[in-house]
Amino acid sequence: MTNRHGLRHPHYRYFLLSQGRANTYKGDGVLSASPPAAAALDRFDYDPYAAVPTVDDLDQRSVEVREDVLCFTSAPLTEPVRIAGSVGLVVFVSSSIPGGGITGKLVDVAPDDSTRFITDGIARVPRAREVHELSIDLGAVTAVFAVGHRIRLDVSGGSVPKYAEPGELPAVNRVHHGPETPSRLLLPVVAED
Repeated sequence: MTNRHGLRHPHYRYFLLSQGRANTYKGDGVLSASPPAAAALDRFDYDPYAAVPTVDDLDQRSVEVREDVLCFTSAPLTEPVRIAGSVGLVVFVSSSIPGGGITGKLVDVAPDDSTRFITDGIARVPRAREVHELSIDLGAVTAVFAVGHRIRLDVSGGSVPKYAEPGELPAVNRVHHGPETPSRLLLPVVAED
């Protein structure tokens, strides 16, 4: 069974693409319905003493200007996208330390570039220096992305104080995306009748 986007229900896949500079919302990170044709990776450093803060305000732009936040953004939507259910992120990552956090955050971007927080989640890298396929549960939500809006995924190493652990260490993290490492956002798109 497929929905009007031509993909199997219940999840619509947006692949993470870039030329290696997805840092900040002004970077080259893209969410694409097409799988990556070439391998690439994006680096971000995690400093527990200057970690990405949890932003209670809906607008996330104050953290999306940081070099330690990767931003992957879709093209403007030509029709509304309604989601209802569990949002997931499958991301291929490597880290300089074991146990480092990798966060994913789903954001709605309006035509004026203002943003609205939707949901987020975290997973931990089990071992250092290896490429791991992490599945991150971003939670169950209901939301509508309107025509002209864009869908954005932010990836970072934490959100303090929401996601923080005592004694965390600095880390160099890399997000891999390509034909062999298809990092992707999974959205529970509801087909319109």
